Amino acid sequence: LPIYRCGHSLRHHVLKSLEYLYFCRRTHRATHQSSNGLMGRVPQLSKLLKLKRSLTVADAARHLSILFGEDVSEADVLGLALEGHLTLSVDFVNHTMGRCGPVIPLQDAKRHTIISPINNEPIEMVEGEPIGDQVIQLGEQVVSLQGIWDLTMQGAERLDVENQYQSLTGGPTVELNNLAGAIVFREDGMHCQLQSHFSDNEFFDPKKLKKPRNHPANYHPAAGLPDDSVLVVKTSALLDLVARQPCTL
Repeated sequence: LPIYRCGHSLRHHVLKSLEYLYFCRRTHRATHQSSNGLMGRVPQLSKLLKLKRSLTVADAARHLSILFGEDVSEADVLGLALEGHLTLSVDFVNHTMGRCGPVIPLQDAKRHTIISPINNEPIEMVEGEPIGDQVIQLGEQVVSLQGIWDLTMQGAERLDVENQYQSLTGGPTVELNNLAGAIVFREDGMHCQLQSHFSDNEFFDPKKLKKPRNHPANYHPAAGLPDDSVLVVKTSALLDLVARQPCTL
């Protein structure tokens, strides 16, 4: 393996590791590829990865196919995300709305007690949106979200990915629901629960909407990712996946 200087950034080291993996793959297949084949394309792909922040799922599959020396499909990329090997992201092309906040351990979350309407027994409720062993402390305000956010794969967004995976592999339509809604996050730890406006529901009485239109009470957790959003793979997530793979010749 190449030797790195301590002053270089982690991203620089990962990129160098990626180039080394390309070299390993290229060397291993040199006797099987012509000079106009895979070997000639490797340098351009490496440079492209350094310049792009994210890739489409299709492009990510093509890059992984070259790295691993075997066919990798879009379904394979989604499968890696569903199994927790790859962080999948979403690009909110036309923006969307959400309620956001930091995450805290479940044991530190505030609680309050309500009386069950079924048996009149007290029930302890956690304030916030639980995800695994953590809780999102959602703010009251609904804010606009734009750009690329990562998927937690613990809310309704997982069902969207699963449904697309099943569609690509000839499986059944996913008809499940997740009342937590779709949940996304970014590097600084901020998590957001996507929101839909009640006016988008044809069965909702518009007279019940509060003013102004963006009043928090006019929103509810979204059933999934927006139709005009695009699933992507961050270059950093792809490099992280590659860095965890051994260079096998």
